[in-house]
Amino acid sequence: MTRIESDLQAVVVTPSEVYEFLCDLRNYGQLMPSVVTNFTAKEKEADFEISGLGKIHVEITKTIPGERIDLTPSGKLPFTFDLAWEIEDNNGKADVKAIANADLNVFMKMIAEPQLKKFVQAQAETLKTHFENLKA
Repeated sequence: MTRIESDLQAVVVTPSEVYEFLCDLRNYGQLMPSVVTNFTAKEKEADFEISGLGKIHVEITKTIPGERIDLTPSGKLPFTFDLAWEIEDNNGKADVKAIANADLNVFMKMIAEPQLKKFVQAQAETLKTHFENLKA
């Protein structure tokens, strides 16, 4: 498995606020980078397309309140992967990281790893900006 992580983002709200926001997949429409199209969501599941990877259906499959959210994709994917958010308390504020774990062969690693890195990095940065704008 290849672990692909965003940079750690210092978010200006509590871990529980970040957790509650991320537990509702309808909020993810605000976080999607430009490589994502056709985003639709219900509270615990979403569908979208990532340029170069195809259509993806994700569901929240496991949570640890205030600390972690695991999402499992399904659909006609060229490889298996999962997504997660890790949330840590840093003096009452949240440190957040988006993660993708992907089962990539050498060829797929060259193609998919950069796309997944851009995806998780853009989501994490947009999450931070979202909460900064709410506090402004």
